[in-house]
Amino acid sequence: MVLKSLDAEIVGNEFWLSGELFGHPVHGKADCLLRLPDGQPIVVDYKKSSSGTRRQRLQKGWDLQVDLYRRMSVRLDERSNESVVRIAEALSGWTKLPAVAYHTLNDGNVLLNGIDEFDSAEVELVAGDIAEHALALISARFDALKAGRLDTNTTADEKFFQRSAALGTYALEDSPLIAAFMRDDINPSVALTDNEDD
Repeated sequence: MVLKSLDAEIVGNEFWLSGELFGHPVHGKADCLLRLPDGQPIVVDYKKSSSGTRRQRLQKGWDLQVDLYRRMSVRLDERSNESVVRIAEALSGWTKLPAVAYHTLNDGNVLLNGIDEFDSAEVELVAGDIAEHALALISARFDALKAGRLDTNTTADEKFFQRSAALGTYALEDSPLIAAFMRDDINPSVALTDNEDD
């Protein structure tokens, strides 16, 4: 139904991507690549969850996974099959960043970013920069490390990440090592700006 509403074709499934983030290597495996009639690719990641908090995270600019996928290249080597080559050609044939989407399997929703407008009841467009704050925080953490400083979490981080970023805080809750080095502070380790504290 979603494919029909998008008038999209499946180019391929499960392919490795690699690239750099602030000079550091990153890689990941995307679940699917779709192509719209005008050639625009959509990198899709499936999630065994519902769309509620993921939608909020995208809207708040704290999502990272698919935004990294759109900035990476398909990893090709001597073992790459014809499907992977087709995927690489579809992505390299598009001069702008591809669109990205999460398909949340528990509720069947598709959250799509990177297309200006689209009229479909099957797809929900999420406008704006979905990774703005996540990338800014990672950049700040790398800058701190380069300056010889290791910023540790504070006791206010769990509430900040849940409320302002719509992120799960599993590591803060489950890791005794992180808790052991957590600073007792009423301020989160993340510098707030006016638009982040919504």
